[in-house]
Amino acid sequence: MRRRRSPCPRAHPHSSSASSARCAHARVRRSRRAQADGPVTLADLTRFGQAPLSPERILDLAEYTRIELPHRLARRVRAHSALPYIVNTNPHLAKIHNLYRTSFDKIVSMPPIKSVEDNRRFTDELYNLVSMHSDNIPTLAQGFKESRRFMPDEAITSFLDRAIRSRICASAR
Repeated sequence: MRRRRSPCPRAHPHSSSASSARCAHARVRRSRRAQADGPVTLADLTRFGQAPLSPERILDLAEYTRIELPHRLARRVRAHSALPYIVNTNPHLAKIHNLYRTSFDKIVSMPPIKSVEDNRRFTDELYNLVSMHSDNIPTLAQGFKESRRFMPDEAITSFLDRAIRSRICASAR
């Protein structure tokens, strides 16, 4: 049986940042496959303590978010990738798919949060990403409206339900 070559050769002092980014993405994909997709539990949230939170706890929460968010974004990217090709070529749906991929790339490329300044940069980036995604649901609805002849109504409803639920869960946190 042939073993597939890793996209991440050993680090080389002259390697490009694009190459290191591909390696980071490959590591995230590998580590994500090893973890089960699941909801964030109450125990996950309460482990950080009660308000008011100390600066250390705030940094812990920010780091937890930096680690957890790519998993959630990857789930949305996978959902879009699983759509029929012709549906995914719709410009509205392709736009949202690209937004999720871009958001994933931005969050994955962020360094660990170890200081208040790191946290400020991270929250600024999150604010920008949330703004970019503010019209996702209406854009998805328009894309599916235009593509409905290529996909059963039940599949469209299921996809939109999951997208809406993920938006509600994200805003409830």
